Amino acid sequence: RNMTKHTGGGYISLLTTFILFINTCYASTALYLPLSEANDYSANESVPVWANKLTSVHTALPVDFARLRMCSPSPISYHSLTLGQILNGDKYQSSRIEIHTNVTVPYDSAMDCTQDYNSDQIAELKELINNNYRVQILLDDLPVATLSLYKGAPVYDIGYPLGKIISGEYQVYNYISFIVKYNLTSEGKFNIVGFEAFPVSNGVFLPQDDSATPVPIHWHFSVDWVASTIPWDNRWDLYFVEIGSNLHWLSFGFSLAVATSLAALIIVIFVRIRKTNSFIYQASNLEDDNGEEIGWKIVHGDVFRAPPHFMILSVAIGFGAQVLSTASIIFVLGAIGFLSPAVSGSLSTASAVICAIMGVVGGYVSARIYGRLGGTRRRRNAILTAIVGPTIFLTLYMVACIVFWSAKSTAGIPAGPFFGLIGLWLGVMAPLVFLGAYLANRRPVTQNPVRPNQIPRMIPQPTWYSHPVLLSGLFAILPFSTAFNEIYFLVESMWSQHLYIVFGIVFAVFGLFVMITAEVAVLACYFQLTNEDYRWWWRTLYVPGFSVLYIFIYTIFYLVYRLQMQLASGVIVYLSLTGLLLVVVFLLMAAVSFYSCLIFVNSIYARANVD
Repeated sequence: RNMTKHTGGGYISLLTTFILFINTCYASTALYLPLSEANDYSANESVPVWANKLTSVHTALPVDFARLRMCSPSPISYHSLTLGQILNGDKYQSSRIEIHTNVTVPYDSAMDCTQDYNSDQIAELKELINNNYRVQILLDDLPVATLSLYKGAPVYDIGYPLGKIISGEYQVYNYISFIVKYNLTSEGKFNIVGFEAFPVSNGVFLPQDDSATPVPIHWHFSVDWVASTIPWDNRWDLYFVEIGSNLHWLSFGFSLAVATSLAALIIVIFVRIRKTNSFIYQASNLEDDNGEEIGWKIVHGDVFRAPPHFMILSVAIGFGAQVLSTASIIFVLGAIGFLSPAVSGSLSTASAVICAIMGVVGGYVSARIYGRLGGTRRRRNAILTAIVGPTIFLTLYMVACIVFWSAKSTAGIPAGPFFGLIGLWLGVMAPLVFLGAYLANRRPVTQNPVRPNQIPRMIPQPTWYSHPVLLSGLFAILPFSTAFNEIYFLVESMWSQHLYIVFGIVFAVFGLFVMITAEVAVLACYFQLTNEDYRWWWRTLYVPGFSVLYIFIYTIFYLVYRLQMQLASGVIVYLSLTGLLLVVVFLLMAAVSFYSCLIFVNSIYARANVD
């Protein structure tokens, strides 16, 4: 009775609390904190302009702005960057574009220069235009934007195009009209709240043949200042893409209904278990029960038998708990507005630092599981927990970096920041993993409710429709369908020129995703036990594995039909970075699935009177 009461009441109270929190999340889907003070500029004051990089969704290889040879100053000065900005491939450098507060610069009066391009440089310009590269420039830390249509709705894309192809001819946008939007403070100072570009061409076409004669290109700009009513705190709003809000609601409603239905089903299962939670295994008793009700009872002497290779299992679940705690903190910080787009690279920096700090969680969880399964090599368990996961992450990232370095892309991490990541791993995360393992090993080992038999029980051959692989594959559809809509928008944000930073919605869906993953893991475990199959430890990874497989298939579909990568190097970068994200999803799902099944199995056997 207490088990049913606590379980049913726990699910109901959890769902009620979650629904109340979702209302807050949806009411503040675009919440973010500026996290910096507005820069007040006086009239005719110079505003810092930084050229960043050239980006393309068709290559995934950002390149240096200097390769454009747009009359760069001599010498070129570079802005200091954070770790997150370096990981994002940013490279802030000075340019000859000069903008002064409230000073309108007419056509041909701004930076006015002519640059000669030889045949190799012309070929490079053609390649950049053919791959739809866009120029990234920042004014007062605000990226330049251009107005375009996205699925029929007006949106602002970051950067402006370098040129376009007209009837097989390459046209260069050599004239850029900048529009700077501002508002005035009570002291009469200027706050910049918008930075737009309108690129055009003055009839500049690149030659079709490889001419040995240098081709001159005349670059020039104009600047206009426009008063705006946009508050400085909301100046990033125009970069957000909020398309398909109805889809968000429909997807969330469907996922909430699924989570509620699964919770009700689990409560029914607990009610049925409560009716027979005190049993004695005798032949006369077993004849009175049907197969579904006695299956999980029969394997009571084997259900807590240690699985093979449990060292690897404990390390995987420990690092998964570390990833899960990192993701949870990131989503909470994003939902309350601390991961502001105004701080470039804040998401990457926060993820790296928080993951390192959460090493204490990974070490603790891994050691507790390993000790419970009877492991004695605790030092090796801690070392593997500190090494295996980060090695996989760095290996996938290094594959992308090798491509970046070979293509001379700005996304290739320099030696200094790379060794900084190694230092964060070995100097911060690894010691915290050892600390977590030390704290876990000081506690007494958790005892199983039922002692395993000395001789393992024979496992009957399952029917085709009750095979664990088939059931896990079907159950995995539910977590995937929960996150499918948000996966699309997140992938679109990663590989397009749009910003999708609605952490309230993402956090709400993440909560449902974790809840449904836990519920389907419990159901899959229960059906397996009723089939007298006690090998549930490793089977908890089946549902996460199939869910990640479905996500991978979708990302391949997105690569082929949406991105249409034109370079093999871009495909390698896409697959390596996508693989990195899939490993993250698998690990956090594995931690949720494993602990959900462990709690479930403990609950049903701890209250059973086994004779």
